[in-house]
Amino acid sequence: MLEVLLFILFIATCMTLIYALFEPYWIKIKYYQINGAPSSFKGKKIVFLSDIHNSSISPVRKLDQIVDLVNELNPDIIIFGGDYVSGNQNYVKPLFDKLSILKAEIGIYGVLGNHDFEAGADFVKYQMEKANIKVLENEISEVKINNHEQIIIAGVSDYIYGNPDLLKVSNELSPHQFTILVSHNPDIVGDIKTKDFNLVLSGHTHGGQITIFGLYAPNIPSKYGQKYRTGYIKTLNTQLIVSNGIGCIGLSMRFFARPQIVVIKL
Repeated sequence: MLEVLLFILFIATCMTLIYALFEPYWIKIKYYQINGAPSSFKGKKIVFLSDIHNSSISPVRKLDQIVDLVNELNPDIIIFGGDYVSGNQNYVKPLFDKLSILKAEIGIYGVLGNHDFEAGADFVKYQMEKANIKVLENEISEVKINNHEQIIIAGVSDYIYGNPDLLKVSNELSPHQFTILVSHNPDIVGDIKTKDFNLVLSGHTHGGQITIFGLYAPNIPSKYGQKYRTGYIKTLNTQLIVSNGIGCIGLSMRFFARPQIVVIKL
């Protein structure tokens, strides 16, 4: 009897490991609809990508898959949530050479994450700009349609290694502007005390990366624990979408935390 149980355990362990090695390539397109944008923006499509983590464990064919998937979605706006590489500067330029192929009719925007600071923030920003990605670091960008209606895309510096300045960003806003705030780390939401931001987009958590069947993650890089692990979260002052991201940290493994490309319809 014991031998049978050990055999079943061995088979279950092997199947779990195989699945965990497969899941990083099983990218999910996750859709959300957000209300409140000006009428000219209704129906516009935002694609949000975070935590690509280009590295030795992220093969080129996965980057090609991401670029193809995003372009097939035909986004109006693309937003990046940081952590483009896993702290190694050698992977920065090859990544942005690939990302320069992305197309968005209105524009492409992005912030930096903690691993980008480790790789060299100035170099990452330089490569972003070369790839036609507007870097948002404690600043706003006015996005206009028909020369009169607009939304605001704002970005703050990384919560860990940067100096996120919500007050500076808020002071640049006019009342009642529909504003999307991009912060690599969702913990920024705990610092938002006003209703200036209609939506916050973040990554950083990887959805836990290795979870207990998607219900709980033993390791979350957040001071709020499971609260901002993944998905849509309504808070007192805003609403937050946390993406599972694309890449992995450490081993190229995920378990019930599939990589995501987030699509937001206004």
